[in-house]
Amino acid sequence: MAGIGLIALTAASTAQNIQSSREQERVARSTAAFNKEVALKNARLSTERAEQEAKTARRDTSILIASQQATSAASGVVTTVGSPLLARMEQAREGELEALNILRRGEIEKIGFEEEASFRDFEERVAKVKGSNERTGFLLSGISQGILTGNRLKR
Repeated sequence: MAGIGLIALTAASTAQNIQSSREQERVARSTAAFNKEVALKNARLSTERAEQEAKTARRDTSILIASQQATSAASGVVTTVGSPLLARMEQAREGELEALNILRRGEIEKIGFEEEASFRDFEERVAKVKGSNERTGFLLSGISQGILTGNRLKR
């Protein structure tokens, strides 16, 4: 009778291990999926933020150029030729380069977040395979323990 109890305990322990493994897999997959969504959201936000910052930089450059032109014109300088024109052109070029650099940094940041999302997707798939393999191991171990216990009882 005690032997049947040992087999029952082995079966119960195996079932508990399998259930625990399922729960661990569920949590790991759910965490990875959540982190993936956060990374994808951050990728979208980094692009939107960079676009807004570039727009602001371009606007600020336009305001600066207009202010400089107005100041020069108010002091009687002809602003449509020569050095004042070249200075405005240089200022416009620098402003555009700044805006393009902002967009480039945003794109680099976006790529980083997309790579993180890809890793989290991989992490989710690994958790699924790991959980399945772990449960298979628990089941095989439980079966072998049950067989060993049964063979000991026959003696």
